[in-house]
Amino acid sequence: MFHALLECRDKAFCEAHPIIEFETARGLKQYSVCAVAQIEPSDAWYQFVDACDAEDYLDQLAAISRSAVYTSAELPQYGSQILTPSTCFGVNNAERLLVIAVEIPTRP
Repeated sequence: MFHALLECRDKAFCEAHPIIEFETARGLKQYSVCAVAQIEPSDAWYQFVDACDAEDYLDQLAAISRSAVYTSAELPQYGSQILTPSTCFGVNNAERLLVIAVEIPTRP
């Protein structure tokens, strides 16, 4: 379903397409791509749902940044909503590609 995410391994593609639009019944939100990482299916990122505190949040982002094939200038700040679509790739689809994007706040 998210096979097109593989394009995000290319820095030029990410820079040309920095925004993800995500629409739900609650409305449309926009997210800015801040990192693209190649990881194993067992990576701890898949258990990262809610950060306990700012330190946990920053530790998780630092860990995923070490696996990144692309990062933007700034990583999300603590408390920012993160969207992480992922897809399988590699030999026998044994690896995962994550596109990590931070919500762009809407203006009132």
